[in-house]
Amino acid sequence: LSCLLSEHIRTLEAFEQAIPLNEDLLRTDLTNHELRLRHARLLIQQHRMADAKSHLEQLQSSMPDEAEVWYLSAVVADAGRDPAGALKCLKRSLRCAKKNPETYAFLAKLSDESTPPELQPEALMQQMIAQCPNGKAYQIRADYRIEKQLWLDAINDLWKSLEDTPDDMILNAKLVRCIQALEASDSANAAQGRTVAETIKR
Repeated sequence: LSCLLSEHIRTLEAFEQAIPLNEDLLRTDLTNHELRLRHARLLIQQHRMADAKSHLEQLQSSMPDEAEVWYLSAVVADAGRDPAGALKCLKRSLRCAKKNPETYAFLAKLSDESTPPELQPEALMQQMIAQCPNGKAYQIRADYRIEKQLWLDAINDLWKSLEDTPDDMILNAKLVRCIQALEASDSANAAQGRTVAETIKR
């Protein structure tokens, strides 16, 4: 029931109902690590960072090779204004066998001019696709490319992401936006080309 409430119904009321259910289940089954991870994710969604941190600290010991544990720990650290702690957790997430694409997105967000080349956004996007080529990863890279106004590249990534979730309304809306932006850009470039050509003729 808690899974249904938090993963499928996903309303505020459902989240509020799922939290005490999860807590009761975890009191009777301390080794249900998957439930604890789902519960930590839910607590973060509800901005209960201190509670989430307590569960994540347990999961760091019980599920040390779960990339999402370290990614969520980074989210909590960042919310607590601990960028060094967040970066440490993100780097630890990258050492896990199965990668989490959101880790790469978060690292890209934290990067600045002093960040090593391998942790710069473009390099991280390439690593992410190489390590976890799934719909979520392509969606993240599409968002990055939309910010850079790389419309055609973003369209290609959105198509790949939609292979996993073809009915996703948000992805489809982004695809339409990118196609419209690309068409507008092509029209502007064509007009500029005509202007340059006319100038040369003169």
